[in-house]
Amino acid sequence: YNVTASVRLLPKEACKYGPMDAAVFVHGGITPEWAAIGTDTINALGHSLLSKALADPNSSGALPANTTDEERSLWERSGPFRYRGYALEKNETACPTIKTALDTLGYDHMVMGHTPQMDGIVKRCNGTGILIDTGISSVYGGKQSALVFESELGAGWTQSNDGSKVYDRYWAAYHRISAHQLGEPARVLNRVYYVHPWKKPADQGLRSWFGL
Repeated sequence: YNVTASVRLLPKEACKYGPMDAAVFVHGGITPEWAAIGTDTINALGHSLLSKALADPNSSGALPANTTDEERSLWERSGPFRYRGYALEKNETACPTIKTALDTLGYDHMVMGHTPQMDGIVKRCNGTGILIDTGISSVYGGKQSALVFESELGAGWTQSNDGSKVYDRYWAAYHRISAHQLGEPARVLNRVYYVHPWKKPADQGLRSWFGL
């Protein structure tokens, strides 16, 4: 059982070509304070709390009597289960906050539920935050939906403007993030390119190739 999990958008082996995009998934959201604690600790606390709940033969649905303060904090409004700031706060507040959290965690995107988006999946802060709860339960009556990441790794190069000389070669990653909702055409939320390394002398043009 995990509270949060990360997914690399390209195979682990691709990391030898340079830093590769990754997304972290969580029910509510991970604030900078929780990011500083780290996902391993978050998951350990969640696992410990669940184990205690399952071991209680007289569970009433409330937190177990032996719940620690750290475990209880998972359920606070600022905890990863219930935080709604990235869904509800204005961009000028939400975007710097999620950037700090992602930089601390070492991820590029945070994918969250908890706050229903009845008009479909929503991207925030240039796609660093993605809200995927579209209220598909019978309680809300929303449409079925899915978030799709498509990633490619290809070779690229820089060359002179006349094409007579190749200056440098590099690896380039491309990510296409799209939202799919039952009965509607797919919507592209983000297209992201990364080049490792990027070397471009002033007198050269740029040409790149992706295996798309």
